[in-house]
Amino acid sequence: MNPNQTPQWQLLTGLTPEAEEKMSPEARDAAIRKLLADVERRAQAELDRANNCPEGERTPYWDPVEAACQDLGISRVKLSKYARRLTGVRAQEIGDKLKAKLIKPKLEALVAEELDFWWRCFGLERCDSAHRMLYTEVKRNVERDFRDYMKRRMRKDNAPLVALKLGFSNITRLRKACILAFGTTLDAVVKQIASDMVQKCLKQRERQLLEEFVARKEKEKKEQAEKTQPSPSAKAAKRTPPEEEFDLDAPVQRVHVPTDAEIDAMEREEEQRILRGDAA
Repeated sequence: MNPNQTPQWQLLTGLTPEAEEKMSPEARDAAIRKLLADVERRAQAELDRANNCPEGERTPYWDPVEAACQDLGISRVKLSKYARRLTGVRAQEIGDKLKAKLIKPKLEALVAEELDFWWRCFGLERCDSAHRMLYTEVKRNVERDFRDYMKRRMRKDNAPLVALKLGFSNITRLRKACILAFGTTLDAVVKQIASDMVQKCLKQRERQLLEEFVARKEKEKKEQAEKTQPSPSAKAAKRTPPEEEFDLDAPVQRVHVPTDAEIDAMEREEEQRILRGDAA
């Protein structure tokens, strides 16, 4: 850029040395506000463009505000001076705030990884061994214990690694960026994510336990029905013989009833047969 040429940021805001001396505080604030809005817009565009860059090219030390400063022709020191006058933050923290707005998915993945380990080692056993009358209290304790576990994991020796995973050079910058981006602390953000994930796990486990209970009861009912059901031999013994069927359409057979004379004749014939047999 030509040393005699007016920088773009001064053309945008009118904050030239001569003009700035004559500005009222309100006019200067409005000009600085315009400058910061343009810097954030350009920095956000750099963040969006970073999604298409080769993996690993944007290190945790990369700051999207640097490109905005170069495009506008303003130094980071000068930008920080104006930003601190209006908002209390420096140029570096402007970029950190924009980066922090994008960490939620990464933070959720980190908490989910920790929850998977903690749930298998502690949470699942505590839920399954809980008495039914105390289950609500156990759920509250499980949620509280995992939040405390995550709070410890986000501190001590693990804190620098967490910051690097989320794209920040150190945990201090990450914590300050969360306050600027979300209006709350990093611990509060993690606490909310952890609570939501534990509640999801508890509801899922409750459904599994209910399904197992219903399946077990159905199995017991089926087994009990099989025990009380009579055997095939008993069924055959209890079976009643079929009733004799009559053909109502069959012709009627007439039966001959002998008369007294016929009966006397048959008796005489039988006596004679016997006598003939004795004579023989």
